[in-house]
Amino acid sequence: MRKVLLLVILFLPVQAFSLLWKTQLNSHPVYCRPRAWEDKIILVTLSHFYILNQKDGKLVWEYQFRGTELMGFGFRDGLVVIPTLQGFLHLFDITRGRNVSLKLKGEFFSTPLVSASYIILGNTSGELYRIDARNGRVMWKSSLKGPIYTPPVVFKGNIFAGDIRGHFYKLSREGKILCTFSTHRPGMEGPVVWQNRIAFVNRRTLYVINPENCLPLWTVKFPNPVVSPPVPYQDRLLVCSGRQAFLLGANGKILWVFRARSRIVATPYFEGEEIYLVDSDGNLYRLDPETGKLRDFYFLKAPSYCSPLVLKDKIVLADMKGEVVALSK
Repeated sequence: MRKVLLLVILFLPVQAFSLLWKTQLNSHPVYCRPRAWEDKIILVTLSHFYILNQKDGKLVWEYQFRGTELMGFGFRDGLVVIPTLQGFLHLFDITRGRNVSLKLKGEFFSTPLVSASYIILGNTSGELYRIDARNGRVMWKSSLKGPIYTPPVVFKGNIFAGDIRGHFYKLSREGKILCTFSTHRPGMEGPVVWQNRIAFVNRRTLYVINPENCLPLWTVKFPNPVVSPPVPYQDRLLVCSGRQAFLLGANGKILWVFRARSRIVATPYFEGEEIYLVDSDGNLYRLDPETGKLRDFYFLKAPSYCSPLVLKDKIVLADMKGEVVALSK
């Protein structure tokens, strides 16, 4: 009885977000974070590509992919890059109204890395591609040891990637493998660039890697499996394990722990002096990054696996039933 009362006291008084608008996307689940483009919002579901108006959430444009499934998308400067489970890669230049599609080998589960001139993404066959963002031409392909489910990062001109079998790689910009490291266990969340180092999580263990030789500088173990990449914040790093969010200092020391109502699947998001978390039950939390204390709370009424989009005046969230909501900040 005391635990029930404690939960009521903890969560209900801080539900300070207010609903601005909501839009239903034909019950299509949304797996990845919405993105902002000018005064619009870009979303991708399993089968559709949507553009909504930021002000009121009204549908501006919709494109349906038939006979294929989408798991995520990359975006930069008006270029939307959408890979599919069937091995297609779609490039939408929404500023010029152009669309390029190409068929590659394997299935694509990971979000592509998109720059102004190139795209890098991997598939379930362990092939890492670099593609010209202007015309969709394959610039090179490099074969890794296992399926690739997470996007790579670029640091000091080199590419850092990981595969689901627990292998970590450093590649040159030409696709040559320069060094590798193996955790000897399946699993990979990340990598990310943090404090001139590379960090990733393999199951319950955080690895902080020297980018020169691919060797670990130090590790931290967590109580439960980690299913989202670590998130850098200045000289700190946020890692979500099960229902708990851990903020680590530069030396790996745990500074604070926040416990959500359910498992945290979506990648947390930092905006200014605030942290935004969404758990798998659809609860949105706004935290103080210095203390980890709860500032605000909102319940979506449906499960959510995607990170929030934080704008100047609102927060945009999507859930597994295809509903998109905008909340006041």
